[in-house]
Amino acid sequence: MRVEDLTEENLDDVFSICSYNKLDDPLQREGIELKRRWLSEILEEHGPCTKIAYLEGRPVAQVLFYPEKIAPFISSPRDGVVILHCVYNPFEEARGRGVGSALLNSLIQECREGLPILKGDQCTFLVAQPFDTGTGVSLGQFYERNEFKQGEGEMHYEITGEYHPRRHTGYYPLPEDLGRAVMFYDAICEWGYPFAVRVRSSCET
Repeated sequence: MRVEDLTEENLDDVFSICSYNKLDDPLQREGIELKRRWLSEILEEHGPCTKIAYLEGRPVAQVLFYPEKIAPFISSPRDGVVILHCVYNPFEEARGRGVGSALLNSLIQECREGLPILKGDQCTFLVAQPFDTGTGVSLGQFYERNEFKQGEGEMHYEITGEYHPRRHTGYYPLPEDLGRAVMFYDAICEWGYPFAVRVRSSCET
């Protein structure tokens, strides 16, 4: 097994993992193209935000992460905090072989030594909001097994500093949004686009 950082050359490997069973779905393809543009922009402007695990030469799992300060939807980012968006290991033949832990350990080691996407800043701690991917061990259990602790609405792993919760700000509708259903979408996950389209269709009926 080997772990590689995301590059333009292996970018398609991300989708062969995350959308392995939906590559022919038109809505999923639209989500993939939106995420592809997002990944390319992050790569160019900040550096790799994904690590890919290969087993016998085949891409089988990935970890997606990014600094809190580059997320446009976070109004009060914490210094040196890295969001661990997900660790995804969907293939049965790759489970129980330490693939997910190898990805996470590679990320943690780079956080200690100097994560390229932080541009020389120290990583204070990692944060994650686990969700159920529907395959294998739940992310919450996985993070707990790898020594993440429970914080305020998130789990955390301290690197160079002590954990402190983020100050959350509320959403206040714009005058033109009053009386409307407002949806928020970002391109970080290709699965979000088909979901957003279905929600919009439900609101229109």
